[in-house]
Amino acid sequence: MASGYAHEAARVHHADWRRGGCLAARCARAATGPQLGGKWLEILKEIAPRVIRVQILLDSQYVGYVALSQVIETVASRLGVVPIVARIHDSAEIKDAIQRFAQEPNGGLVVLPSPVTAVERELIVGLAAKHRLPAVYPYRFFTVSGGLVAYGVDPPPISTAERHLMSISS
Repeated sequence: MASGYAHEAARVHHADWRRGGCLAARCARAATGPQLGGKWLEILKEIAPRVIRVQILLDSQYVGYVALSQVIETVASRLGVVPIVARIHDSAEIKDAIQRFAQEPNGGLVVLPSPVTAVERELIVGLAAKHRLPAVYPYRFFTVSGGLVAYGVDPPPISTAERHLMSISS
């Protein structure tokens, strides 16, 4: 059973789902750090109790996200779920990993944060929908793109001034 954080996110964002067709968790009390990975898996099991396999989309270039994956693997054993880590670096690897994973039933996705998953979110969300894979995403912008559930902290919007500074420096 998920913690109070997950229950709060589900309660708060059930109303979001009714308004906009997707769930987007923006819970100020959301866990931070590697333990957030466990919350994502708990939420996935709550929304899709038949999930017995979870594919973790991991861009392994980011060492901090390996810890998230390890926490998910630990929680998976407690929840009776088989974790399958897909190390991805580009759209071709994402497509191949999800399509291979979707060949067996009762699977779900946990998408870890990274520049690759953020840039390829339309592909990931589309493949999850096509293969009817319930998925939990790290940021709300995945749900804006059609994803099912996001749980975590929304990154702050980039201001006009910051955008201008970035364009000057590049």
